Amino acid sequence: MTITIDRRSGLFTPELSDRINTMSDNLWNDIQSLEVPDKLYKETVTPFKIQTTVSTARQNCFSVGRVHIINIVFNGEIKSDKFVELGYLPFAPVADIITTNGTYEAIYKVEAGTNKLLINTLNNTLKSFECYFFYIS
Repeated sequence: MTITIDRRSGLFTPELSDRINTMSDNLWNDIQSLEVPDKLYKETVTPFKIQTTVSTARQNCFSVGRVHIINIVFNGEIKSDKFVELGYLPFAPVADIITTNGTYEAIYKVEAGTNKLLINTLNNTLKSFECYFFYIS
């Protein structure tokens, strides 16, 4: 799609209109000749497990390079008004992680450079609860 200016419109002189139309055509042709090289996917997906203090948990955790996706559903009861250990991550994050569960009844925390997954249920009693987040190590 080129932008053309009618050389008789009076907006520009006919010579300037021709120059603008030529530049517009050249730019459009240059854009059309651009090629994006195919990028081959080079990362691998690696599943891993988290050691948890709750005996029954369904896990679907995996890594893609340095990005780690945590997906756990715990089947147990927990209640606390302070941060307590919930599990241990195999990869330490580069920054602090602070997130909530889906119902905002608990806060999860992992400090940068450590592997301890902590939970504070804000004095709520959780029976079956989930933990979903991702981070970079």
